[in-house]
Amino acid sequence: QANFNERHQMTRAWLMFDVMGLMHQLQQAQRGPNMVTEVPIVPNTIQMARAAIQSETATVITRKAPGFPIVHVNDSWVRLCGYSLEEVKGNTLGMLQGPETDASEVDCFMRQVRNDEPSAMTVINYKKSGERFTNFVRAYPLSSDDSGSVTHMLAVLRELKLQ
Repeated sequence: QANFNERHQMTRAWLMFDVMGLMHQLQQAQRGPNMVTEVPIVPNTIQMARAAIQSETATVITRKAPGFPIVHVNDSWVRLCGYSLEEVKGNTLGMLQGPETDASEVDCFMRQVRNDEPSAMTVINYKKSGERFTNFVRAYPLSSDDSGSVTHMLAVLRELKLQ
């Protein structure tokens, strides 16, 4: 959309574009020798997160309510953690914690999440089988409408293979 003056010169312009589409194009364009292979595409609405849930990356959507109960996990999350959606729905990600989970790291992470801020941590978690794994977790606030009010959180998990 644009405004023009009487001499047909543009005086103001508004641009609207598909941010997710742009990020996808950037990700595709950067592939090649010596290029970074990952540009995270982070949805900011619950609708975008649900559309992107089929990702190869382990993702979980929680409701913004005390404890942040799990609403949805994708197949990659199920393969990583070993729990089915039916087993985790309504529970919290605390079910992945165990004896070597750093409580102070989790507290710092959750403080940011409760303030509707993106957050990240590297922490020891445990799969359903009891197997310990190093988990790099990123959390992002999601809104469910045009108001921008945070209603959910998206967590992206990645198992780190440390030498």
